[in-house]
Amino acid sequence: MSKSGEKRDSLIHEEKGATTERSSSTRYDSDGEAELPPPPNLTEAEEKRLYRKIDARLMPILALLYPQLVGARICLGVAEAGLFPGVVY
Repeated sequence: MSKSGEKRDSLIHEEKGATTERSSSTRYDSDGEAELPPPPNLTEAEEKRLYRKIDARLMPILALLYPQLVGARICLGVAEAGLFPGVVY
């Protein structure tokens, strides 16, 4: 990043009141020793809304991947059965 870009970023952070330096004591825990924050307290309606949001993002991806999975299984089955002996898989 150029010096002007770094200076601009530091000015933005200073305007917002954030510090631009990261503390050296920041530790990323990959062992699971750190405690997780408690789950949010959601009402039943909020929980349903959250699940619908998750479903709306995941279902189109899964809908596109499933036919590819089925096609791959069919191709492997055909190859294993030896229906096309001249083709090397």
